[in-house]
Amino acid sequence: MKIFLIRHGRQCSKLCNVDVDLSEEGYRQASLLGERLFHENIQVVYSSNLLRAVETAQAANLYWNVEHIIRPELREISFGHMEGMEDRDIAVKYRDFKAQQALMEEDLPYPGGECAGDVVRRAEPVFREMTESGYERIAVVTHGGVIRSVTAHCLGIPMNKWRILGKNLENCSITELNWDGASGRFTLERFNDYAHLEPYPDLLRKGKLGVYKCCMASEPKPANMDGKGMVVGMNKGILFDVDGTLWDSAAQVAESWNEVLARYPRLGVRITAQDMYDNMGKTMMDIGKTLFPGLSQEECRKVMEECMTYENHYLLSHPGVLYPETREIMACLSRQYGLYIVSNCQSGYIEVLLESCGLREYVRDIECYGNTGLPKGDNIRMVVQRNHLERCFYVGDTHMDEEAAGAAGIPFVHAAYGFGRAERPVGTIESLSQLTALAKKLLD
Repeated sequence: MKIFLIRHGRQCSKLCNVDVDLSEEGYRQASLLGERLFHENIQVVYSSNLLRAVETAQAANLYWNVEHIIRPELREISFGHMEGMEDRDIAVKYRDFKAQQALMEEDLPYPGGECAGDVVRRAEPVFREMTESGYERIAVVTHGGVIRSVTAHCLGIPMNKWRILGKNLENCSITELNWDGASGRFTLERFNDYAHLEPYPDLLRKGKLGVYKCCMASEPKPANMDGKGMVVGMNKGILFDVDGTLWDSAAQVAESWNEVLARYPRLGVRITAQDMYDNMGKTMMDIGKTLFPGLSQEECRKVMEECMTYENHYLLSHPGVLYPETREIMACLSRQYGLYIVSNCQSGYIEVLLESCGLREYVRDIECYGNTGLPKGDNIRMVVQRNHLERCFYVGDTHMDEEAAGAAGIPFVHAAYGFGRAERPVGTIESLSQLTALAKKLLD
């Protein structure tokens, strides 16, 4: 049988071992994890009772749809008096303990807390339960200290040496143990495997490198140069909204959200495409307040993050519908101007559009509310400034888009085929095919 030991996703706090929810990045990590293990045919998922582990298991289980068993014995090693402290303060106050621990001469308990042997003793009955369960594929969402301690024990490594197994495990990394019932032994197949996160540097411990680097694997190109160094439009650019401007994903998004909301029957909510149309252009929390008025702010944030994380995955295989000639028009425009996308969407959504619809090569830079937490007007201004655009305009379909362009100080072109109206645009297009002529008029 296979046991997949999984470290929980990134949490909302950097304090030592506090029991808090996953962050937005944590939900993205959990979603990628669920997708990575989808073909392993997981039969049951265990987790500790700490929020970050429970929520990671729940988010990944959207892909597996199996029983979720919560066991407190799988909680993180107790760091005792260090819990709730910042790493820098721990390094100062417990410097002597850290130095002694690094020698690995004995299995030292954390001051006021546990040692690795304590973790193994409380977790061992749960693992025995797993090996006797009859399941062949088990996912276990737990914590770095547990994974390192239990793995060391399974491999016969003395408990005083448990810390040789990786200094820092990546969030949502996979450690795979194989159990041979005949010999009564575990073998290690992989340790701290995070290949599913590598395309997204902001989800790794090395730090956030920026969504554009994640998507394009390069810095934003100067607005007057293409990938081959050819001049294509001296500091002139077109910035696009997404929904109602480049594609319509309302039906697909509604379906993905309903799959998540099936886990919250008490809400009694089923999302329709019209709900999506009615809320286009709003930020994540504003949509949540409208659709789930009975939830507290924290509950609303949690549900919305689950919906939007799963939405990104769902759209990769069920993409929205591009408006006619979108790909052809953007290919043509990209030879003359820099093309950019700014939206009020969650992190990763624009990348899904670019990847699933083959638009990646035409777009130079992107920004969204999910990355910055800023209003669309500020994000438009940010893209204009960092790409040194001297002449540009924003294309969107709603009055909110028009207001955002005004706040950023650039002209607005109304995509009248979209979901809303505008009051005083500098131009109106009934289809994207009309944008080429209008761009020449406004920019050349």
